[in-house]
Amino acid sequence: MKTFYSKTVGSILLVGGTSIGAGMLALPMTTGLAGFNYSLVLLFLAFAFMLLSLFYLLEATLMSERVDANLI
Repeated sequence: MKTFYSKTVGSILLVGGTSIGAGMLALPMTTGLAGFNYSLVLLFLAFAFMLLSLFYLLEATLMSERVDANLI
């Protein structure tokens, strides 16, 4: 078994695991009180906002003159 000592990969896994874990615990508790229909609308709006921000980021990346442009 190989052991990786990358701080970047460790940081990504730490932040990703924390946000996924907190979301999985908090979403059912907060949306359960509102009901199924309101929860569905809220999740659809969140999806639409994330999709719109993806399109803005994609447009900014494609409009860049540099070939190796990225978010960083």
